[in-house]
Amino acid sequence: MVNGSSTANVCGAMIIFQSPEGDKFEYAMKFQFQASNNEAEYEALLAGIKMCKAAGALEIEAKTDSLLVVSQVNGDFECKEASMSKYTNLIKEEIKTLKRFVLDHVPRSENHQADALSKLASSAEGDKPRIVFWEIKPVKNIDRKEVLFLSRENVWMNPIIEYKKTGRLPTDPLEAKYVKARDKWFELWDGTLYKKAFNRPLLKCISREDDLEVLKELHEGACASHIGGRELGEKALRTGYYWPTLKEDVLLYVRKCDSCQRHGNIYQKSSNYLTPVLFPLLFAKWGMDILGPFPVAAGQEKFVIIAVDYFTKWVEAEAMRGLTTNDVKGFVWKNLITRFGMPQSIVFDNGAQFETPKLREWLADQGIKAHLLQLIILRQMDKLKPSTRSYQQELKRI
Repeated sequence: MVNGSSTANVCGAMIIFQSPEGDKFEYAMKFQFQASNNEAEYEALLAGIKMCKAAGALEIEAKTDSLLVVSQVNGDFECKEASMSKYTNLIKEEIKTLKRFVLDHVPRSENHQADALSKLASSAEGDKPRIVFWEIKPVKNIDRKEVLFLSRENVWMNPIIEYKKTGRLPTDPLEAKYVKARDKWFELWDGTLYKKAFNRPLLKCISREDDLEVLKELHEGACASHIGGRELGEKALRTGYYWPTLKEDVLLYVRKCDSCQRHGNIYQKSSNYLTPVLFPLLFAKWGMDILGPFPVAAGQEKFVIIAVDYFTKWVEAEAMRGLTTNDVKGFVWKNLITRFGMPQSIVFDNGAQFETPKLREWLADQGIKAHLLQLIILRQMDKLKPSTRSYQQELKRI
């Protein structure tokens, strides 16, 4: 038994279910939209049919006190209004799968219980407390937009699984070539597809619907820390999952994460291209720097001089007590010249020990060109005007 109620402010509907055994359930709906009394009756009837079908009913006997609804559904009255015609079509679609459906008209005097409950749903308070199932309906059934759900389950895995099971390839030549080339990288165990890897165990292949759940759990789950895109991809592989678009999906997922966008670090420094220094000769160009002071070791040594070859990346290091010009000359002579031959040039860091005239004269006598890192930086700043603020700040920092 169903009934609808429409007031100036709020609309509602009530359905009373009664099983063949005599069990009775009451269900009330409150509409968040304005509807006429006939539309409310149709909404109640539609909801009642759907709920009976969800409970497994194959035969339904419905009763309502709306003569218009009964006559239009049974075909006695013609639907002149477009909304009534839409409701009638929806009901006919719902009852197609039923073995038997009967819709009868009852006088309002015999429908007093459903009528009272429908007014309860469309009013602020009821006359007495009772156990009633409530639902709030946001939009009309005829105003709902039809959503077509396309199942993408195993879309990318289906050709591979089919080839492994039956040996049949797709009809498209390019797709068939792709499947045949990648077949050796996959294994099928108990109907589940796994991908082989060079240095990992077998990775379980998952669909597009499942990978979003995996990324959500790894990125913002109970034990997650909102890691970056590349780390998230590596974590997904370590966990044992694989899908073809993993790298692109993790980067896109992190960019769309609300917490990462709100609380992530903002990098204000402009990005610049790296300018590598290429020198194709062995031990001909060295870079030199000083580390320390460290805790005093045996022999009062607390500094370290390091030299790195630009081509082989070979490292020479020695601990020293002090950092005088003679100490630097001794390091160059003992660790570079006597072991690897006379270098063509040495790039020094911006230390005071490397800028003394005595060291420059000694290097010039040996035929070694000395370069300071700050001069290299200044050459890269040639594009800045000396009067600009950036140039002055950089020069002051150096």
